[in-house]
Amino acid sequence: SYHEKAWMRDELWAVSGGGRDTFGGWAATLIDALDNLWITELKDEFRPATLTAANINLSTSTDARIKMFETTIRYLGSFLAGLLVTIVARDNCRPRLLKSERCCLLS
Repeated sequence: SYHEKAWMRDELWAVSGGGRDTFGGWAATLIDALDNLWITELKDEFRPATLTAANINLSTSTDARIKMFETTIRYLGSFLAGLLVTIVARDNCRPRLLKSERCCLLS
């Protein structure tokens, strides 16, 4: 699994089970998974993952050159999605979201 073989690496190599850093070494797979952990109700995994994500130092990188577009959409999108799913759960917006095209966060 990612947690056992490639924790804090950007990608998990499925065949060898190792990991590599392709997005600055900022745990891209972990960040990508935050909203999915919440949606699939893996709350025991979500909390430590968010605490780990909060402690990633984005001011240093394993790469000499950062792919700005890819990195921005990956991290910003994942952080926003993670925030949105937790707000929806906190405010119990799910029933209203299912009934309406308009999100309760905007009302």
